[in-house]
Amino acid sequence: MLSPVSQLTSHRILTTGAILAVIFIILLTLYNPRDATAASNGSLVQLSGDKPTSDATISTPGNEQETGKITADNGSPSAIAETSAVDVAMSSAPAVPNEPRRAFVAFLEAHTGTNRGDEAQGMTTDDEDDYFVATRVLGYQLMHQPETRSNTSIPFIVVASSEVSQSKRARLEKDGAKVVVVDGISDPEWLDTKRQYQGIMTKLRVFQQTEYEKMLYMDADMFITRRLDAIFEDEGTRIQRPKKEVDNKKEAAPLPSSFMLAGQAQQTDRVHKYPPDPSLEWMCSGFMVFKPSQEIFEYYTSIMERENSFDPNFPDQNLLNYAHRWDGPMPWTNVYYKWTSTYPSIKEYAMGAAALHEKYWMDYNRVEAEGQNIIGDMWLKVHSDMEAFYRDNNG
Repeated sequence: MLSPVSQLTSHRILTTGAILAVIFIILLTLYNPRDATAASNGSLVQLSGDKPTSDATISTPGNEQETGKITADNGSPSAIAETSAVDVAMSSAPAVPNEPRRAFVAFLEAHTGTNRGDEAQGMTTDDEDDYFVATRVLGYQLMHQPETRSNTSIPFIVVASSEVSQSKRARLEKDGAKVVVVDGISDPEWLDTKRQYQGIMTKLRVFQQTEYEKMLYMDADMFITRRLDAIFEDEGTRIQRPKKEVDNKKEAAPLPSSFMLAGQAQQTDRVHKYPPDPSLEWMCSGFMVFKPSQEIFEYYTSIMERENSFDPNFPDQNLLNYAHRWDGPMPWTNVYYKWTSTYPSIKEYAMGAAALHEKYWMDYNRVEAEGQNIIGDMWLKVHSDMEAFYRDNNG
């Protein structure tokens, strides 16, 4: 039989245990994991939930962009961020269960003057193919480099022409990319494509990757400075319905039921202002977020088959700009300007542009006056880091 002191101690332990159990049950009842938010780089990011407590305004559909304002559900300002909205947009949030499928995607083609990378042009090794090497560097940054890799396990897809060699496909898969081999799309007779763009229309096959809800396409000649995961939440990437009231009788294929194409205007001069002019209507197809669908692919190919429907000088880019012209039924939308920059200078890098579009392996693109030589040296360093990483990890 327990002594009075032992009985009292036992009673206290049981009472404390019961109280803790009740508190635990209450906490379980109140906790809703769907309302979780994550803090990263000093910014809060809403992950999920029925009613977010705040919406980071990154950009508006079409032309206008706002920075730094966070509004509550009623639309009134609830806080003014000390940093720009890009710091909210580019925060690295952990993976969300049942999140819609997103992916990064690049395109690799052989037998073009742009790639200069196929065996038919006298290349003896895969490493002499500049675009193949650049695709590997891009994949390394998206999948493995600590400062830029996806924090939510977003896959890196390479849509490769069937003419790309088996050794290149195998190397990309060993790096961690998912390689999707596709048949080429032949240019119609009227499309007098410049030699360096022959085969480029096969790039439209990226729009057929329908297992994903949203994809970010990037040309291989991109240098990544920070994580890109949050671009899929940019206001400009909202999926929309076409404007049926707009005349579109010229195209043979019907409009898709929904669409989304978002990017940034093409800069045409190396020296340009930054932020860019949001009223520029010619989108760069080297960096674009889109909604894949077989409907949109068939719509694009119907445009391609109609003679002189777009300027062939930049074939894929001009086709997309015609299909998504601002006065048409499916206008493209701007993403926040700090996501990317074409012909970037050190100014864009210093202002936080996340994806810099330039062929930094070419000496004539390393302009000292604009600080591009500094960025070029960074790209070469990442290239070296990539080789060391794969050498140490998978040969």
